[in-house]
Amino acid sequence: MQRELPAATDVKERQPKADEQKSVSDLTAIDWFKKGYSFALSGKYEEAVGAYDKSVTLNLNFVEAYYVRGVAYYHLGDPKRAIQDLDRAIELNRTYAEAHFMKGLAFNKLGNPGKATENYIVAARLGMKTAQDHLKGQGIAW
Repeated sequence: MQRELPAATDVKERQPKADEQKSVSDLTAIDWFKKGYSFALSGKYEEAVGAYDKSVTLNLNFVEAYYVRGVAYYHLGDPKRAIQDLDRAIELNRTYAEAHFMKGLAFNKLGNPGKATENYIVAARLGMKTAQDHLKGQGIAW
């Protein structure tokens, strides 16, 4: 779902375009991130994870790469791995509302609605309208 990648879209727009003339060994963390993002938009989540792996190997503090890799794992049906990456994104940026919301979706997929709601509440308190609307629709105060 493209709406689950809002932070990644913002990063994509702020970064320079990847140089198509670079060899694979010359690619930067941002180049790999962009490749992964392109794969994810095409629904090729396994390829996306591979590219994001290279991105975070080159930059261990690349918050957005952890987030989008978590989203890819979620789409691959691996919510536990998704939560690991989302936890890392949150560790690097506690105010990453989208990561908290996505973590809620992953907990929901694991059958843990309590943990899901906890994360939706954090995202809502951080100002994420999607989380606020979701909780409002369930009659949950945040």
